[in-house]
Formats: sequence, C-alpha cells, structure tokens
Amino acid sequence: MLYAVFGLLAVDIAQGSGGSSTTQGAIEDFASGSYGQVLLIALCLGLLALVVWKATQAIAGDPVEGSEASDRAQHAIKGVVYAGVLAAAVSVLLANWGGSSPSGSGSSGSGGGSTEQQATATVLEWPAGQFLVIAVGLGVIGFAVYEIYQHGWHTAFMQRLNTSSMSRETTHGVETAGRVGYVAKGITTGIVGIFFVVAGLQHDPDEAQGLSGALRELGDSGWGTLVLWIVALGMFLFAAFSLVEAKLRRAT
Repeated sequence: MLYAVFGLLAVDIAQGSGGSSTTQGAIEDFASGSYGQVLLIALCLGLLALVVWKATQAIAGDPVEGSEASDRAQHAIKGVVYAGVLAAAVSVLLANWGGSSPSGSGSSGSGGGSTEQQATATVLEWPAGQFLVIAVGLGVIGFAVYEIYQHGWHTAFMQRLNTSSMSRETTHGVETAGRVGYVAKGITTGIVGIFFVVAGLQHDPDEAQGLSGALRELGDSGWGTLVLWIVALGMFLFAAFSLVEAKLRRAT
C-alpha cells in the first residue's frame, strides 16, 4: 500500500497536478479520496507491522535476509524510516478522525518545512554537522546504488521467494516486477541522497527532501516527467511484487 501511494503521487505530479512535497502531505492526499479513512487505517496498521517486523529483525536477525551485524543495522535503519512514515500517517489519521483539516499539520502548504528539512536544519547546527549531512546523503546514494545492483541487476530478491509452485511464465513476471520496482526505488532513493549532499554543501536545509519531495522536484524539471512515469510504473510493480512476496516468502 505504501508504494502504491507513492506511485499514485508520482502519477499526480506527472499529470501536472502538483502533488505534495512532503510524506505527510502525500498521505493527506491519499486520505482525502474515496474510502480514504478506511484505507488510511489499513496503511497505519501495515506500517505498524513493518516497524515491529524490522525491530524484530534488528534484534533477532532474519534467516532469509541475514543475521550479521551489518544486516541488523540495515533492518534497524529501515525500521526508523518506516516509523517516521507511520508517525506521519497516524498524525493525518487523528486529524481526519477529529473532523479537522490536516492541512496545517505538516503538508506542503505549511510554513514549517518538511520533517527532513527540520531534521537537517538541526544537524547542520551541530559541530561538523555539515559533514554529517553530506555523509548521510552519500550513504543514501550508496544504498540506492547497492539496491539497483543487487536487486535490479542480479535479482537477489528472488532468493527470498519459494517459486517451486509457480510456472516459468509467472516466475518471470514476478522477477520483472521486482527488478523494475527495485530500480524505481533506487532512482528515487538516490535523488533523495543527492538532495542531502546538496543541502550539506550549500549549508541549506531547504535543499533536503524526502521521497515525495524528490518526486515533486522531478516534476519541476523538463525531463523529469518521463522519469516520473517510469518511477510510477516501478512503484506499482513493486507494490504488486510485495503482495506476491507476502504469499511466497520463504521462512528459512
């Protein structure tokens, strides 16, 4: 559901509708649609499950994705990222539940800036904070390149699935969906990393962007619309792949 939301956001921006520049604003757009509140509750529950799962992996390791210290660190980092998205989703849910407009709680129209920009501004004030922001950006770019290489090129994600019950054609379709999805994720993640590097180099927290902000920046560039359509397709395919993995993921 999470990546389907970002796929819809990419389509919205590609069509010139603008879209939100923050994760919370993107979730607000999602909640305002038909059955939005019901879907938002489902999204919050799914994100909560993701946070608990990643925390469990970080503590106990994972027989499929690895139990080494580096693997656990990756699980912990992903858990923190999902926790941030969960906090945004819960904030929007509470605002909608109370019948008030969430537009002032951190959407693109608010004056406080996105969570990423606020956090970057805080870090930039630390000693050596500029270098820390640049290091974070380079780390994000490195992770994006790793995901594209490991999963988009080598399709390592297929090792997590039990494909013995699938036909060759179905296996190929799942592999294609995962490959394209991981490349799309890698592209947007890499753009987020570039924004953090630029924010560090220019000492400007306004340059820092999250995933939805990166999509918006793509929409503002002349060549970005085509990339947005590719990213949207990739996000939808990754969402479909995630559903397949939920059914076919190996236990050991």
